[in-house]
Amino acid sequence: MAPLITDLPIVGVVLLVLSRLTDVEPVLGVVSILGSVFLGVLGLRGVAFRGADIEREGPAHRSLAKGVTTNFLNPSPYLFWSTIGGPTVVKTAAQGISIAVGFVAVFYVMLVGSKVAIAVAVGRSRRLLHSSAFVWLNRGLGAVLLVFSALFLRDGLRYLSVLSG
Repeated sequence: MAPLITDLPIVGVVLLVLSRLTDVEPVLGVVSILGSVFLGVLGLRGVAFRGADIEREGPAHRSLAKGVTTNFLNPSPYLFWSTIGGPTVVKTAAQGISIAVGFVAVFYVMLVGSKVAIAVAVGRSRRLLHSSAFVWLNRGLGAVLLVFSALFLRDGLRYLSVLSG
């Protein structure tokens, strides 16, 4: 649940900055290329995934507070919203605010939902994290991230007018 608390200020600042830029295409080009690199790294990690190894800890103590603190200190939300999420919201808002709101809503349902699902799955079966189905699912998702990385690279180069079309 921590992203629901921490990401709102992050998203607000990123969207404010992106919306105030007068010539947004070069900025979106650079940001899209940075997003491509970020997605590429995540994709490569996913493709190379061999299984998760976790240590069982004691009962959760102040887990929400720890999650909020960790998320504020984690560079991932800042990177995501400044390189991928923010430009996507700005781009889709031009097509209609409901599309941009829909993107954000689906993103958070999937983000929080997947974390809850993983927590439940881990709680029920630690063997799942080493199962071949879980490993291949992560590898497949890594491949999908690599496709999105290529698309963001293409868009970034188009924004910078390196590619025409």
